[in-house]
Amino acid sequence: MTEIIGRAYVGSYPSGPTRKEVPGAIRTLHIYDDGSLVVVGSAGEGLDATALALSPNGDRLYAVDERRNDGRGPVGRAASLFAFAVDEKDGSLKELTQQRTFAAFPTYVSVDPLGEFVVTASHGSFEHVEHVIEVDGGFIVENIYDDSAICLFPLTVDGGTEAASDVYVMRNHSLDPGPSPQAGGHAQASSHAHSALFDPSGQYVIVGDKGADEIHVLRLDREARRLRPTQILYVPTTTAPRHPAFHPNGRLVFMTNELASGVSTYAFDAETGTLTHLASRSATTPGFEGRNEPADIAVHPNGKFVFLNNRGEDTVVAFSVDLETGELAYVDSAPVAASPDPGFAARTVTFDPSGRFLLVGDRPADRVLVYAVDAETGEMSPAGSVLVPGAAAIAVSSRTE
Repeated sequence: MTEIIGRAYVGSYPSGPTRKEVPGAIRTLHIYDDGSLVVVGSAGEGLDATALALSPNGDRLYAVDERRNDGRGPVGRAASLFAFAVDEKDGSLKELTQQRTFAAFPTYVSVDPLGEFVVTASHGSFEHVEHVIEVDGGFIVENIYDDSAICLFPLTVDGGTEAASDVYVMRNHSLDPGPSPQAGGHAQASSHAHSALFDPSGQYVIVGDKGADEIHVLRLDREARRLRPTQILYVPTTTAPRHPAFHPNGRLVFMTNELASGVSTYAFDAETGTLTHLASRSATTPGFEGRNEPADIAVHPNGKFVFLNNRGEDTVVAFSVDLETGELAYVDSAPVAASPDPGFAARTVTFDPSGRFLLVGDRPADRVLVYAVDAETGEMSPAGSVLVPGAAAIAVSSRTE
């Protein structure tokens, strides 16, 4: 007889050709010890819930609603951060608060390990407006792009969110036009922060700005409730750092490189809040040729392996970790559904609390896939899947009934 070993919360995009067939939502799933999943509840219908994070003790869930605000006189809902209380017995969600995020399309959320703050990253759109300016002898057009921003939200006693106490704005760009066909060659015409991850101590936030080829390290000033810039690490042009993940030892950070189709390892100094590049390599299976853009990344709880998902090769790839050099070595790969383009592809990889199973949000398949992971070799084998229309983000908890 199978037993429940945890819960998964799966946020989703609206599903179907017109994005109207099944609205976005957050679904509660049970994870069983054989790798099977069962959907047991739903909340937040209508949200583009594409990034989720649980509080340190699992009793609160935070979700972004990934959308763009619709102008000076809005008629739709604003891009927002939602806080939900998690029922201890059945895992059901009850909305606590909603706060506006600043800048368009929030795509990432992270919770302070001390449970006092939440940060979000807003990507901004690829589109621009043409701003006409009169100059001596004629007129010119200035192209204006969305800001990208990291928002800091203090938490209330009950785990809800206050209004943003600080907004760290990024307005840079990299090579434009660039070699990637993404956004018609304009993927790096402006800043696009796609991550904002607290370090294990809760002192710093690591930000991947894939539009500017920059990694920002921000220090959390708890007393002032502000984010203080500590470091901007400039990576090679058209690298596009996207998502980071910390090793359990807190001294290594792994980052997917979206446009370079790679993954990099950095040493992290927790005293100074600075990153130092150690190694980089391809994100794909050896021998793969073609366009590819890695997305999410996860470290096995035992610290021996790193897993990421590829959009183009359409795989999940496992690498072993050399703790001395930071080098990653290819171990195994497993398939996900074919992605028509990087914007409609598998988006998330994460582990169940035991580390036995890797969960993949496979959006093109409208499913969450489960791969059993050998903790000694890092090799993967199919263990199950479940229908979740528009599956995007996954957060897991060890809490069970």
